[in-house]
Amino acid sequence: RVGHVGAEAETRQLGRRDGLDLHPVPVGGVLEQRHEPSAGDVRGALPDRQDPSVLAGGERGSQCGEITIYFHPLPLETRGGAFYDRGRGQINRGCDELSESVPKTHVIVFANEKGGTGKSTTAVHVAIALAAKGARVACIDLDHRQRTLGRYLDNREATVKRAGIELPIPDHATGDGRADGSFAGLFQQFTAGYDFLVIDTPGRDDPAARLAAALSDTLVTPMNDSFVDFDLIGQVDPETYKVVRPSFYSELIWDARKARAREDGTTIDWVVLRNRLQYLEARNMRRVSEALDQLARRVGFRLIPGLGERVIYRELFPKGLTLLDNKAFGGMGLSHVAARQELREMMAGLALPDVAMPLFA
Repeated sequence: RVGHVGAEAETRQLGRRDGLDLHPVPVGGVLEQRHEPSAGDVRGALPDRQDPSVLAGGERGSQCGEITIYFHPLPLETRGGAFYDRGRGQINRGCDELSESVPKTHVIVFANEKGGTGKSTTAVHVAIALAAKGARVACIDLDHRQRTLGRYLDNREATVKRAGIELPIPDHATGDGRADGSFAGLFQQFTAGYDFLVIDTPGRDDPAARLAAALSDTLVTPMNDSFVDFDLIGQVDPETYKVVRPSFYSELIWDARKARAREDGTTIDWVVLRNRLQYLEARNMRRVSEALDQLARRVGFRLIPGLGERVIYRELFPKGLTLLDNKAFGGMGLSHVAARQELREMMAGLALPDVAMPLFA
């Protein structure tokens, strides 16, 4: 991880490992260093961001091509052999040997500007399912007012202490709701040493939520089986129920996916998740399904089934339990078994990397 402000020891350690003499830039400065074909002695600070310094260095054994190093208070990671600053774009493409030791955190963002679609319930079940399988999972709740995800996990911690039982609990924190606030720091913290980062966003237009969506690897948009919810992503003809055009939110995600692809070649996997599906086939259900299929072909999202409308999800919240914690909340009825099957199918549909389904009892 090269170039984050304050990462002095990490920068020098990486330099020693690769035979470079790297000196971190002080806070407030930006160092941009480009040269062909390899990295050498990199020093200097730039107090004025408008006048980047270009420094050249000596030879190095391996051929890396052009290297650009940015110092910026947003997290860095590796993507396909490239160091990548999510706030500024690509830093170093082609030096695979530099990135082998830096594991990549898969970022899952639950986002929908309409509330009441089951974002938080779905997010916490995904996070616990991954943690139950042994993955290192962290969570960020960007809805600092309602804090459903954060409160869910707080309740879970309280249950563990009160009952003296062991339950998988992801590390978690809540953003401060400011566009220039704590999100960048939390993102950096929770993309270091974790397999997955699950981010829950508020049901409204929010600058931090937009940024989170643009930083995601898997973007999940839960929606209820209704044209009221469908209107967020697409508009239909009132007579034929055919899709007329994508809505503003689809265009927003489309632009974010294009920008991300230009920056690092990554395609955000956009998944529309149908929550609260009706148990009986209905004409409205068929119309919504057909409209979603049409829109999916136009804007490129995947469509998977989510969680049904079940009382059990509301009952589990005060204790912070999930459907994976059957030993903690006692016997299971048929509705619980059906709900666990829904969760199993949803996790399979998300197709997250290197993740097997938890073993349901």
